[in-house]
Amino acid sequence: MINNAVKFSSAGGKIKLTAKRLSKEVKVCIKDSGVGISNENLKKIREGISFTTRGLNNESGTGLGLVLVREYVKKNNGKLEVDSILGEGTTFCLYLPLSN
Repeated sequence: MINNAVKFSSAGGKIKLTAKRLSKEVKVCIKDSGVGISNENLKKIREGISFTTRGLNNESGTGLGLVLVREYVKKNNGKLEVDSILGEGTTFCLYLPLSN
């Protein structure tokens, strides 16, 4: 997810990483000031459908990164949230349960 934030942010763009312990889980967010994600691709991410998009410098990828993140979070009883505004940026938040 950090790689995607870099891949889709312009030179001089901002990427913010935060982690916060909540009562029963930890919340980790990655927020960028990149190009944003279309509604069509947001739907694919939420449904676990693989797709590729070239980065701002024509970088390619496999399309598996976000699918693997989603599966990892799911297998660990967590959740993944994504919000994006085209032209403004994207925020991914992972919620993972704390162990006892």
